[in-house]
This record gives sequence, C-alpha cells and structure tokens, in this order.
Amino acid sequence: MMPLPAVTSHRWTPPTTPQLAERWDAETYVFGLQERGSWFALGRLKARLREGERVPSAEAVELGLYRPSSLVGLMLHDDDLAPMPSSWGELSPVGLGDVVLSKFLPVSAAWVSQSTPRRPSDANCVRVIGLASDQGFWIANVLEHPTYQQMLARRASAATIPRVGLRDLRALRVPETPLGIGGLTAEWTRASRDLTAAREGIRALQDEVNTWVELDEPPSLSALEPRFYPAADVDDSWTPGRLALRGYQSAASRRGWVRLAELLSEDSERLRGRRVEALRVLRLSDADGGFGFDLPELAELRHPTFRIYARPFGAGEVLLSVLGSASKVVFHHPGRAATVWLSDHWARFQPREDPGALALLLRGPVVSGQLALATTGSARQFVPRTELLDIHIPWPECDRRRHWHGRLSTALEGVAQANDRLEAVRTEMRGLVDEHLGGRR
Repeated sequence: MMPLPAVTSHRWTPPTTPQLAERWDAETYVFGLQERGSWFALGRLKARLREGERVPSAEAVELGLYRPSSLVGLMLHDDDLAPMPSSWGELSPVGLGDVVLSKFLPVSAAWVSQSTPRRPSDANCVRVIGLASDQGFWIANVLEHPTYQQMLARRASAATIPRVGLRDLRALRVPETPLGIGGLTAEWTRASRDLTAAREGIRALQDEVNTWVELDEPPSLSALEPRFYPAADVDDSWTPGRLALRGYQSAASRRGWVRLAELLSEDSERLRGRRVEALRVLRLSDADGGFGFDLPELAELRHPTFRIYARPFGAGEVLLSVLGSASKVVFHHPGRAATVWLSDHWARFQPREDPGALALLLRGPVVSGQLALATTGSARQFVPRTELLDIHIPWPECDRRRHWHGRLSTALEGVAQANDRLEAVRTEMRGLVDEHLGGRR
C-alpha cells in the first residue's frame, strides 16, 4: 500500500488550488497532491448520489433492507436478511450498475451486477446511480482500496461518530476509469453469477432438508404456551424455557431422533502448556453463515492454550458453535491448505462418510431453537457441554444422507471456484488502482 503524506510542513497554498474548491483544511490539500493526471470529483459525474431509505430500524430489519454489514468484498449479500416481500412499494431497490457505499468507517463499497438481489438499502448506505458499467466497477474498487480507506478515515476523524456524508462523497476525487477493464468487469459479472447460483442451490437444499425435518418434528418449542409436562420431563429447573426444552427433547426421543452425544467427538486433547508461535485460530466471526469460513489471519495466540484443541481443523470436518444465542455451522469442504486451529467455542463431531448431511441438519431451525433454550449464565449466550449432549436431531436413512452430502459438497465446490475467480479479478483491479495512486498513470 502506498504510504500517505504527513501534514507536518507549512507552505503557501494559492486560493485557486483545485483541492481547495470544496474544503479549506490542510489535510485535504496534502491528499490532493496525490491526484495527478485525470482525476475527477464524484459530484461532477453524470450520476446521482442518493441516500438509502429512511425507515425505522426495526422496519428495515423486518423488510430485509441492505445494511452496511451486507457489503462484503465488493458484493451485496442477503443471506442473513429477511425474505423479500412481494413488492417494495415506494421503496427504491438498488439498480444494475449502482455503486452502494456504507457511511460508517471503514467505508465499504459494492457494485451491483446482474446477479445482485434487488433490495433497497437502509439510511446508513449511499447509492451512486447512473454510472456506466466499467466506470461503476472501477469506482467501487477505488473506494475499497486501503489507501482510500485511510484517506476517508482521516477526513472523518473529527466527527463524533466517524462517518462520511453526501458532501464528503461529492468532493471525493478518484482517477479516471482506465481503458481496457471491460474484460475484468465481464469476468466479475460471470463469476458473481456462478457464485449466486451455487448459493441458491445451497439455500434450496437447506429448505428441502428443513421441510423433511418438519414432517416428523415434535410440537412447538415455545415456552409461552401453557401445557402439562409429565414428571419425567421435569428436572431441577422449573423455568418455562427449561420445561419446554425437556418436553421437546422427550418427544423427539420417542420419535427416534438421535442425541448429539452419539455424534460429537470425544477428542478433548488441548495445546495445554505448549509453546506456540502465531496461529490461525477460527473465531465465531470468521464463519460466513453458509457453511464456509474466512481464513483467519496469523496472529499471536490470545486464548489460553488449554482452550485450543491439539488437533487442527481437518478437511471434511463439521463444527457447531456453542453460542446458543446465534449458532453457526461450518463444514470444511473443500479443504484449505492452511492450518487452522480451533478453540472450545466450537463443538467437534466424529469423522463420517456423509458430513454434509450432518451439517445441513445442524443448521436447521430445530437445532437453533434447542440451543437458544439451552443457554446458561446471566447473559444466556453459551451452551455448556452437558446441555449440548442432549440436543436431538432426526437421522435419515443412509441413502438420503449420502444424497444430501453429495449435493452440498458439489455446491460448496462451486462457491469456492467462483470465489477464486472473484479474488483473481480483485487482485488485478487492486494492481491497477495501485498504479494510479502511485502516479504511474
């Protein structure tokens, strides 16, 4: 990344300097020294900057509007958003070729391609509307560049809540779109389309599994519905949630569902007392919510060694987070070359021939519902091992499990291949932006 100049010297700046047309602070002038060649302000484009929809936050969540956390890797993701309504009414969804920006720092940018789900964005985002295809893709890459991230952070550093507004974005100058990036734009469009298709396949498969589970599911897990509980379902806790959980699990057991105690790994060996260098330790935040995970950075170990498993994360292995308030499932397929370590925030399972089927069953609502009621402690977040053992899931016949495993494995391979192609385009675009920021264009 190109180093940024420091505001340490004093010099006379003529009032006609272009960088002072919008702002008169020294910081803006110093950054303006980078702007060599054909640079232009976003406010002078033949495009409109429009804030996202101003609706109450609860309504935005209920409708499933894009929010800043939806902008990841130049794309808009809606995996964790509410299902789309039949109509958006007066709300304006994002359009093909738009650039969507987050207001909060660090600023994230996404480019809307043909495969991007058409949802409106909330008031914490800004849309740049009306750009040509290559121009929009270029601007999104420029604004995602680390040097621009640093520049925007400095410009907003004086604010009580660090964020950028329409005025800041209109004044922001970016290099002119280089010639010949049409091929990169087209490859990004194709790869994002393939990624969307693979994810849709996973979503359809998960819906199929959930529907199969519902056919044999015990009565509702709701702790608010009054009902009679047999004495066998009552233990040392009489709280409504505990009683509802025990009643549900008793009914599941009578239906032939299996306890996780039969599937969990008994390998509990830890790195206790061993001297270790920097490690890649999988955090809960690294799980992407769709069976995959972002590769952790190498870092000094923050957890005590007695909380790190001695055996690294293996290819084909399934994990379930013990965070009952928001459980996550990870299926390590296809395997990564890098060595990843695990803390005891993850529950590990025994090796099996059809791990994909297990991952699909664990990710369903019957497991997340049980985990939510099994949490302990004042914050009621984590599930202890003793409670985890009693979680019940249905266990289909071997042929069905193998079928589900094969479909999920194929879809995840498609996701990995599409992500590799997208990363190749990101790398090449980052190199082009580096050239412009370095003054070589």
